[in-house]
Amino acid sequence: MSPREHDEQPDTVSSRGAHTVEPGWSQPSTITEAARRAFDSGVLLRALHNANAREQTFPMRIRLRGPGRDEIVDHFAAASAWTRKLRDDARDRGWRLATKTITSRTLGRQELPAVAWLDSPEITLGLLDAPTRRQAARFADLVAAARCLEATAPDTARAALVVALARPHSVLDAADDWPAALAVCAWVVEHPRPDVDVRQVPVPGVDTKLLERRRGLVSTLLDECLPEQAIDTGATTFEQRYGFVTRDRQVQLRGAGRALGVPWADHANVAWPLSILAGFDPLEAGISEVVLVENKVSFAAVPTAVGRLVLFGGGYAAEDTAAQAPWLAQVRLRYWGDIDTHGLRILARLKRSLPHVESVLMDRKTLLENRDKWGSERAQAEPEDVDTLLTRDEAELLTQLRDGTWGVGVRLEQEHIPLVDVREKLA
Repeated sequence: MSPREHDEQPDTVSSRGAHTVEPGWSQPSTITEAARRAFDSGVLLRALHNANAREQTFPMRIRLRGPGRDEIVDHFAAASAWTRKLRDDARDRGWRLATKTITSRTLGRQELPAVAWLDSPEITLGLLDAPTRRQAARFADLVAAARCLEATAPDTARAALVVALARPHSVLDAADDWPAALAVCAWVVEHPRPDVDVRQVPVPGVDTKLLERRRGLVSTLLDECLPEQAIDTGATTFEQRYGFVTRDRQVQLRGAGRALGVPWADHANVAWPLSILAGFDPLEAGISEVVLVENKVSFAAVPTAVGRLVLFGGGYAAEDTAAQAPWLAQVRLRYWGDIDTHGLRILARLKRSLPHVESVLMDRKTLLENRDKWGSERAQAEPEDVDTLLTRDEAELLTQLRDGTWGVGVRLEQEHIPLVDVREKLA
């Protein structure tokens, strides 16, 4: 075993009394919170299904903060009650308590709690609430579904297990689509670079909506199970990367009618094939700025301005849109996405090809001023190399969201930002 230490911030209370736990002393909730972090980070789910991860993580060591030598004398009754509370919790919930000896001239040798040990992932999971345990059971079913393919589709099974253990919460988030995603991968392995439309994949339950929802997951699976020669690593679209028929995707724009080929209208909302967008000449059309957004409500909310186009990005498809429109490098480009790990990830990927892109309404101040409108990400974006392309403030915000500075999975969807703030920032 190779234990790992988790130093926790203890619970505190404000009142004092003969039997009151003093501020700075750990409580049973300290152990529960460590278990919760292990689950939220994916560490616990990995350890439940992978022997190496289990050995690397467990037993898990949690340092307990308690009274010092002088505090024992001043708060002996409270220290005794605190010790009993932790011992009782360890006995009742199955974790292991280790003590240390403190010697006081007044009280002699005293055994005080020092470390909580979570000896196994099963014990750790048992500390968590019923909904979380149900999520763990659902993840076990997804892993079992992958292993069921070992006889008929070994490459897909291997890839599925790798992806599930590397990104357990992403797979859990896609639970309903997991069997169909695996079936797509198994079919593509049997028919590499199939040269058919994705709608023609003969797998029940697979349609364009599935791939729109789970394109990232399916791409990760295919990258893991296909041979190198079956993947076009220089491609900018899913279809090109894996050899499907490429369709001309539509993009939506708002702006001056004259710039968008509707000269009789002051302003227009149009849908163009991506190939038409690629040939757009911003200088000829009098366009000096593009605001790229990820929500149709926000698309309509961006105020019109001379020389401005509003472009609907379509989530992670924004990177593909940008790659197909190199003229975006000639204009001021602002990106407005959700304030969450995925929104910042899309921003980072945009910076890969368009390093001048600026974020707007995606800062810590905007997030904190709209606490009452926060939602929760079901699964956070996994770290990627492109994260280094963010500015210092953007990268710091991404780290804080990922680390749960304001709570687990905090997100602010762009459409919830007050319209007055949008107009002020994008006037």
